Amino acid sequence: MVWNQIAYNNPHVSYLLYGAFCFVYSLISFKLQNSLYVTESFFSTIFGIIVGSNVLKLFDPYKWVLNRNIDQLTYELSRLILCLQIFTTAIDTPKKFLKYHWKTILFLIVPVMTFGWIVTGAFIKIIFPQLHFTDGLLIAGCITATDPCLSASIMTGAFATNNVPEILRNIIAVESGVNDGMAFPFIYLSLQLIKYNNSSKFSKNFKAKNIIKNWIVDIIMYKIVFAAIFGIILGILARKGLKKLIVDDLDKEKDLFYNDKDLSLIKNKWLTKESTITVYLSFIVFLIGCASTLGIDDLLVAFFAGTAFAWTEWYSSHTEEFKFISSLDFLMNCFYFMYLGAILPFDQFNNATALVPEMNIWRLILVGLVILTLRRLPIVVALHKFMPDINGFKQSLFVGHFGAVGVGAIYSCMLSKEFLLNAMENLDSDEYAEYAHYERLVYIIWPIISYIVFVSVVVHGCSIGAYSAFKKISNIRCF
Repeated sequence: MVWNQIAYNNPHVSYLLYGAFCFVYSLISFKLQNSLYVTESFFSTIFGIIVGSNVLKLFDPYKWVLNRNIDQLTYELSRLILCLQIFTTAIDTPKKFLKYHWKTILFLIVPVMTFGWIVTGAFIKIIFPQLHFTDGLLIAGCITATDPCLSASIMTGAFATNNVPEILRNIIAVESGVNDGMAFPFIYLSLQLIKYNNSSKFSKNFKAKNIIKNWIVDIIMYKIVFAAIFGIILGILARKGLKKLIVDDLDKEKDLFYNDKDLSLIKNKWLTKESTITVYLSFIVFLIGCASTLGIDDLLVAFFAGTAFAWTEWYSSHTEEFKFISSLDFLMNCFYFMYLGAILPFDQFNNATALVPEMNIWRLILVGLVILTLRRLPIVVALHKFMPDINGFKQSLFVGHFGAVGVGAIYSCMLSKEFLLNAMENLDSDEYAEYAHYERLVYIIWPIISYIVFVSVVVHGCSIGAYSAFKKISNIRCF
């Protein structure tokens, strides 16, 4: 019978649902983005929640892996989409942008991120009293950076183009690109503090020396500084190498092989015009492979390589007629946030156990309110006079509010869980207290961070739509 021929399994249904969502959303995307001003990340997440493992269980990533352990899959998906979005952000940034606007970016990275890290960590300790302060700092470090995927979707569209100054859009985009990598000093310092403070094997002097040495040498100098230099070198080499293969303004009448309408021709027929896009994508994958193999910050490598690669806008001028990259960003954003919605652990949001008795939804709501109101907004408003590209109180409110938490937080969470699980495996059998501490932190870090990301997707994804409706009602000016 015909029913016997139907192959109903999770991957096939996943293809169907993902394709159907992207198809339908694409048909009405203009209306949604330019009338309602709601981003694709919001709709993708909500759709993922409905069809995912929490409700209908049709799109269930837990069935894609053995033992329902999706940490590694989530980790690598987050790494891929982050590096792609960060590199794209760097490519789309005006040439030599950091040269002229470094002061504003520096303030948004150093004092703003440090303030958010300490304040958020302190409030997490207060709200979850059984956690140590260092545990709160670790969770705060994971959500310190703003997300390039959510920022890109917020900063595009008719509202942003018509109401937000271009310089402000570029500032938010560049900050979201660079600060994901700059969150690692906060995360690794927290992990080092947790590792050595929990240990009963070493003296206080030994702990202090190793924490400082590991953080300065291994993290700051190697993972951060070397990653930035490595990315810049690769970006410059890639740009100069590719430029040598392309000859601009070649007289087409002297070359009978080319009769198309391209603005530039390829020297010695080494590559086609379209393959410049292939170079773009393969270069990103190459960067990820190099950085992860060397054990350095792959997000910073992607950003600085992209900045150096597009320093003169030469590459952008040769690919501006191609819309493939923006389409790929859209498809990957839709897939990732649909995937995220499908794996959100709603069953753990209000799941107090003997291990973590204070794990209640009302505490998560308090954490969400702290993140939205205190993590970034007060310090940006307080320091906006020192940032030459933020003009006035209203613009500081805008920049302070749009510090979305997204893919970078999920990536950092998976990285931290991996570190903690490895530390648990290396404990001796008599280190019961240390093991219990790690176990409690591993249990609680994922629901807290995933909840914060969900709140950010909803609030920041709908903020422009809500503000636009309020603006129409009250007839106020944006800036």
